[in-house]
Amino acid sequence: MKRNMRRALKSLVVVAGIAASFWLGAAMIGCGRSSTDTAPSAREEKAPQVYTCAMHPQIRQAKPGKCPICGMDLVPATQKAETNRTER
Repeated sequence: MKRNMRRALKSLVVVAGIAASFWLGAAMIGCGRSSTDTAPSAREEKAPQVYTCAMHPQIRQAKPGKCPICGMDLVPATQKAETNRTER
């Protein structure tokens, strides 16, 4: 009987240690991050707006106007569209 209790206690200690390790690991992942890390920086917020043609993404201008290829209105380029374009 004593042997079973020791075995159960050892198992409980091991499981508790593993659970504590996961908990501490999850807590450590958040360390060093602040709310400003995920917010856009002042430089990104004040970046000049770029306009592009929906049909011709290679057309990029600093101000709104018409696409020189097709004549469509230029639309503001989004950050996601710029990221996707540079990754290719």
